[in-house]
Amino acid sequence: MIEKVKPLEMAFTVRAMETAPDGKSFLFSIGDYLQEAASFHVASFGVGVDLFRSQGITWVLSRMRIQVERYPEGEEKLTVVTWPTFVRRVMVGRDFLVRDQQGEVIVRAVSGWFILDLERGRPVPPSEELKTLYHSWDAPRALAEEFENRLDRPEEILWRDESPVRYSELDINGHLNNVRFLQRMVDALPKEWVEAHRIADLTAEFRQPAQWGERILAETSRVGEEELLHRFTRPGEENPLFLAKTLWRENP
Repeated sequence: MIEKVKPLEMAFTVRAMETAPDGKSFLFSIGDYLQEAASFHVASFGVGVDLFRSQGITWVLSRMRIQVERYPEGEEKLTVVTWPTFVRRVMVGRDFLVRDQQGEVIVRAVSGWFILDLERGRPVPPSEELKTLYHSWDAPRALAEEFENRLDRPEEILWRDESPVRYSELDINGHLNNVRFLQRMVDALPKEWVEAHRIADLTAEFRQPAQWGERILAETSRVGEEELLHRFTRPGEENPLFLAKTLWRENP
């Protein structure tokens, strides 16, 4: 393992398949870029998913907040910058910036990750070596405010959608990919809402993994004019798999 972590800069080009009918990228496409950059970065300093899995552990995203200033358009070239930020008990932090070709920041994100014991299904504390490595990097945070303590659950359900987890949605751990949660969250909304709005601010909690074939119930409620609350559960169960709060702005 290297002695000092440096931030990673990774280039992406928005592909046509990653854009919505308005010609701008989906939020979950941006999520794919962030996840790819994070995976590449941890592998570069010796704590990647492949090595961890050989030791019976893996990285699991627990919390994320994304603020979007501007959605990139198809064929636009972007640079994702990511760096580690904190170690708090069993949670490890990572921040992100997305810059356009002019160097302007168009997306900011913060995230919290666990190292999961695959056999027991429980978080394990980061090693002392990893703590030292993460504390070696000192930089301003991408967002001054991270996550809310606890997200509220939707109460008066406005929209519902239910469907099984499909094979193409799985990640390397055999679970529903984190970014696919975001995709399902948007897909559960009516066409009229999605076409008229764009997510400006997302806070998400990934509570439990979902397996191939399991049915997921997505429920959404509205709080005020532009704020939605989202909850994913297994039908008939109360404990959430996923919770999110989204703030939307009108799509120009």
